[in-house]
Amino acid sequence: MRMIKLVPALALLVAGAAVPATAQAAETGATAQADYYSGQAYGAAVDLLGAVVLPAQPDTGKVSTSEAMTADAGCTASVESSLLDAGVLCPSVTVDPAAGTVVSETTIEEASVNLLGVPAIVVEDLTATAAASCDSVSGDVDLTLRIGNETILVDDPNVGIQIPGGEIVLNKQVPTDMGTGIAVTAVVVKLNGLADITIGHAEASAHGCMTAPPVS
Repeated sequence: MRMIKLVPALALLVAGAAVPATAQAAETGATAQADYYSGQAYGAAVDLLGAVVLPAQPDTGKVSTSEAMTADAGCTASVESSLLDAGVLCPSVTVDPAAGTVVSETTIEEASVNLLGVPAIVVEDLTATAAASCDSVSGDVDLTLRIGNETILVDDPNVGIQIPGGEIVLNKQVPTDMGTGIAVTAVVVKLNGLADITIGHAEASAHGCMTAPPVS
């Protein structure tokens, strides 16, 4: 993971501008068919001192199916906890066996994190997307992030930003535990030993991929 230290002179900190952060995972090519697809998307979650103070919400729950479907948790107008305020959070998972794909997406209009001793962290216009098939996986994050008076520009997955007593991980992308898939988290705020705040999560996997026979 690439680490950025939050200092004003840093070239990747651009003050006074709304700069989108985007990144996409590499794709792998093949021709295959899946037995079934899985995915999950949720807006935000907060753990404080090892206890869940805000369970993942809104949350599609874990989807696992071989049938065409859309799991839409609907849009939640606001989510609040002692550390996080967020507005208009909309997660969904769409499975399309005919196309051989599963796409999970979470959008959030705005979110703010307030931690004692840390500059205000504000996220706007967030979209986290995870897509998977037997042929490819991809992850994508779009957002505007401000820490204090600085706007952060990040073009890569898995970038860490140091903050007092912890770090922020932007565009976290990791393989899913099972299947051919990817898990994408737009923003993770970690305050060492105290809090873990997750903002914008989407994951998607194709399972039981078998190489398809050639078309005659």
